[in-house]
Amino acid sequence: MTKKKICTRVDDELWAAFRVEAMRQGSSVEAFLSQAIEEKISSAENKRKNKKPEKRNKKPEKPEASRAPVDKINKHFNSTVKNKTLTKTKPPKGTPTERKNPYLAVQDTYNRIAENNSRADHLPGFKLCRRLSTNRKRGIDRLLKELGSDLTAEEYFILCCKNRHWRGDNDRRWRADLEFLTRDENISKALELETTDEHTNKPTAFDFFPEDQGIIDVTATTGGNLWRHSKH
Repeated sequence: MTKKKICTRVDDELWAAFRVEAMRQGSSVEAFLSQAIEEKISSAENKRKNKKPEKRNKKPEKPEASRAPVDKINKHFNSTVKNKTLTKTKPPKGTPTERKNPYLAVQDTYNRIAENNSRADHLPGFKLCRRLSTNRKRGIDRLLKELGSDLTAEEYFILCCKNRHWRGDNDRRWRADLEFLTRDENISKALELETTDEHTNKPTAFDFFPEDQGIIDVTATTGGNLWRHSKH
């Protein structure tokens, strides 16, 4: 092997360190540097010769090795859950019955409003829903789609109670049912109801005694109670 001259520049401190080490070994600086470089080169060549060639597409010897990334992910996930660093998702709204079968949920809500709110002021109220037909299911789908997130089915049926005619305050004693209240045109009418509609056609004293001139209507100040007062 032929030797080649190597020229390099070192600072004063490094050169002084080389001189001290060379003096400790009892040789000159040039001989010390030459020996150190040769040892470095031979060491690198030995490592390159002894290095085993890597096999490409090497398969893991144990099946557990292939699960290493998965186990690492699972370990990180479990530690994250334990530390409660995951974002908590909000539970879905509604009872289990409402999430499982929205038709039955709307039917239960409607019947509850029909038995209570719609029978106020001694009116017959809405007709109860005993069976969910295909048309009624379609009406429920239409209603839920129209209401969206603005109103719930319970709030809608309570709103419908403002229409006294639908609750039976008419000559024929006709009453609305679930299929009627979920029609497209009636949904629009219900959403446009105002508070004043609740008192429309409310009976007064003159409805009970139309020909008696001695009647004074004081229902506005007595909370709806009827008083009979005869002139003296």
